[in-house]
Amino acid sequence: MIYYIADFNLPNNSAYTQQVLKMCDEFSNYSKLSLLIKNKKNNFDFKILKKKYLLKNKFQIKSIIPIKKKSFLISLIFSFLICI
Repeated sequence: MIYYIADFNLPNNSAYTQQVLKMCDEFSNYSKLSLLIKNKKNNFDFKILKKKYLLKNKFQIKSIIPIKKKSFLISLIFSFLICI
């Protein structure tokens, strides 16, 4: 099982988001993968993400911290939760 951790919210059109999703798509060819992000909602409709970001494989997307705002404190909490 691979855990890929990224610091973005979905939906997002940034190049970083698209690159991470494409990397996760490729990694999911070889192993089970779980993408850990910080996002307001935890349930994602993968059909919509697959169509929007042109993904081929299905992988799990989990929200670690349910806050959409960016601040130093939120980033610190996000980093702490990743380490646990």
